[in-house]
Amino acid sequence: MKQKVVGIYLAAGKSSRMGQPKLSIKLSNEERLGSKALKAAFLSELYHIIIVARASDNLEWLPAEYEEESLLKRSQVLICEEADFGISYSLRFGLGTAKLLKADAIVVMLADQPFITSEMINKLIGEFYKNPAVDYIASGDAGRKKPPILWNRSLFPRLAILGGDEGARSILLSTDYYGIVVDESLGYRFLDADTLEDLEKIKSVQKQL
Repeated sequence: MKQKVVGIYLAAGKSSRMGQPKLSIKLSNEERLGSKALKAAFLSELYHIIIVARASDNLEWLPAEYEEESLLKRSQVLICEEADFGISYSLRFGLGTAKLLKADAIVVMLADQPFITSEMINKLIGEFYKNPAVDYIASGDAGRKKPPILWNRSLFPRLAILGGDEGARSILLSTDYYGIVVDESLGYRFLDADTLEDLEKIKSVQKQL
């Protein structure tokens, strides 16, 4: 039986550098920033998708597909009351549910990376099926390790003690763990929207696609 890979979609950021709730910003007349990568997750081979949001979010950025019965069974929205303390709190919150689902691995995705594709997610899952003993499998931007990243359950205890906005960079930089990097040839796919300048670049790229 194939290992169970669960997605954790981190969507609980404060958007402080953007100056407004960024996930609801429209990239086009029909699509909001926070919905694009989530659609990719829905189309991927992930067993289940945990969407971690903040208490003040009205969730208007959720794609219409979320209301489909099949996706309601395959995904859930969790409200992280401690999201303001840093991204590690959102990750640990989602990880708790992934453990309850008996996940063999998780794929951590950022909601403000609109160009992530289902193919990128599936590559990580496919590598995990071939290398189930690896600690992590990261997407690579010219060799640099970036989200989305797959984490083996061997690292769940380490992820569970991350603090503040530390994220998982310390793990990726450590020589204590064995990881694989799956390079992505199109660097724009890693663009994320932290500032208004980032957002304009994303909109410019989208027009060219």
